[in-house]
Amino acid sequence: MKEENSKLRIVMYVISLILFAIGFIPALESYRLIIYLLAVILSGYDLIIQGIKNIFHLNFEEDTLMTIAIIAAFVIGEYPESVAIVLLFKLGELIEDKAVEKANQNINSIASLKVQTANLVIGKETKVVNVEELKIGDSILVKPGETVPVDSKIIKGESALDTSKLTGESKPVYVSKGEEILSGSINEGGTLTCKVTKEYKDSAISKIVDLVYEATNNKGKKEEFITKFSRVYTPVVIAIAVLLAIVPAVFGADFVTWLYRALVFLVASCPCSIVISIPLAYFSCIGAISKKGLLIKGTKHIEDLANAKVLALDKTGTITTGKMKVQEFVLINSSKAPENNEIQSKSEKFSNKEKLLQYAYSLEANSNHPISNAIIEYAKEKNVEKLEVENQKEIAGCGIYGKIEGKDVVVGNKKMLDRYNVSINSNMLQNDNNSKDVVKKNENLENAVPENAILIAVNNNLVAYITLSEKIRDGFKETVSKLYEIGIKKIVMLTGDSKAEAEKIAKECGKIDYKAKLMPEGKVEEINKLKENGKVIFIGDGINDSPVLATSDFGIAMGEGTDIASTTADSILISNNIGTLPQIIKVARKTIRIVNENITISLLAKLIVLVLGVIGIAPVWLAVAADTGMTLLTVVNSIRIFKK
Repeated sequence: MKEENSKLRIVMYVISLILFAIGFIPALESYRLIIYLLAVILSGYDLIIQGIKNIFHLNFEEDTLMTIAIIAAFVIGEYPESVAIVLLFKLGELIEDKAVEKANQNINSIASLKVQTANLVIGKETKVVNVEELKIGDSILVKPGETVPVDSKIIKGESALDTSKLTGESKPVYVSKGEEILSGSINEGGTLTCKVTKEYKDSAISKIVDLVYEATNNKGKKEEFITKFSRVYTPVVIAIAVLLAIVPAVFGADFVTWLYRALVFLVASCPCSIVISIPLAYFSCIGAISKKGLLIKGTKHIEDLANAKVLALDKTGTITTGKMKVQEFVLINSSKAPENNEIQSKSEKFSNKEKLLQYAYSLEANSNHPISNAIIEYAKEKNVEKLEVENQKEIAGCGIYGKIEGKDVVVGNKKMLDRYNVSINSNMLQNDNNSKDVVKKNENLENAVPENAILIAVNNNLVAYITLSEKIRDGFKETVSKLYEIGIKKIVMLTGDSKAEAEKIAKECGKIDYKAKLMPEGKVEEINKLKENGKVIFIGDGINDSPVLATSDFGIAMGEGTDIASTTADSILISNNIGTLPQIIKVARKTIRIVNENITISLLAKLIVLVLGVIGIAPVWLAVAADTGMTLLTVVNSIRIFKK
């Protein structure tokens, strides 16, 4: 229906344009009034009706100004001028509509990912139900080519998902049993059986669409100013135009001449180039940024993002993936240890590193703990085979025990080893703050054990340890460099972790500062200090980041973070790809620059035409052309935001 209306408008516009040309034929001069009146009605009937309604309601908008100008031009016999006003104004509207449609494409493509139905699995049967009927724990079927209806966990099958509309990532994501998948992802491979983890209203795509539409209604400071400005500006302009027509006539000047000049003034002063282009620029920005994976909760936040000079980040789940990786697998050399603190039995010498890794892998293979996953991944990289485990026991917060090849094997922390009476020399456990001192005290101890290491004991003897580190997000170091290149002055990691761990991560990330051992209130204090250097962006993902996200000038919650963090933040990085941040900031800055250009260009052009109109040089059609021309120019300038 909307497309048909658009085609009809274009057809009527073309007919009006033809009638406008026909009106200049000398042989048809006696019919000029009818021809031009018909031309105005065909292309501008809706404009005139709305303008007359506005006059009666004392609502002085651009439609009101144009209607007054059209009617007045007819009254004084300037029929071609009247038609020119309509045609030029309508041309601007048509181009504006196309620009808005382009700005809307990204948002509409996201909204289209909302689905109405889902395949609910009931026993051995599948039933198509309304997606809002799904409950947490329900089993659903996602067939090839279908969109995932709600956030779910795969319980059977494997496939490739297209998540480009959600994350901006064009590469397919391969998923299998046990993995979480987001609503809005398109299944490009095999059939998946999934368990619902979130209801429809709480699922990713539902929240994304709501956020995007909320953003388009949440105006920025300049947008709010333009809206308020036009409400005051328009009636003032009409009042000045009335005075311009009447006052000279009172002093004996020709009324028709000054009425004509008043019309020029009225049309030239129309603020449509500003009123249209500024919201369009912000709207285009939201569309462009959402395509890069960031959803902003309102155009008012774009200015803070564009003006940011400092970036602060949480560590775990933000700079790092939140996943662990094995950093070192170290055998403890008992031959160098003091005799009275011997840690291996003389009958069992486990110098075979691969065998000990086999033991650790075999115990951890059936656990879903992040530490277990890190050891499993490390063992698979080393092509280690799993051994049979008997009497396995996993104790939460401690570790795992099992019998392998007739030996008692324990993998875990000091609490776990204490439970199984494994003797540990306390001097062997380093402390982050004085590890060098420990090594000095035990000069003949080759391998001092870090305090947070995962310990491995066989037959009640400590034989090895594993140190872990967090995985830094791919490309983060390069992102840091790009952020400095675009003008970010300072990048700081704010973490509750130890100083040693924070320092290690900071060194791997490049040129970033860090503040360690911070409680949430400590992070807030640091953000307030950083504000002295300029606007501050903060990126975080956890519940403890919520106060900091609220305190910062522009808060970004990671898409895979907690719901409370997402609620508190000014935006959500649904792609979880911090690497897009330099581009996103550049888009925001480009938007503000374009907005300022549009305001400056429009005001200067209007000032020139107003002066020419008052002194009698500019005709009405030139005023309309200038106004429409400025509108077209600023609209085209606004949609440059989409240009890469």
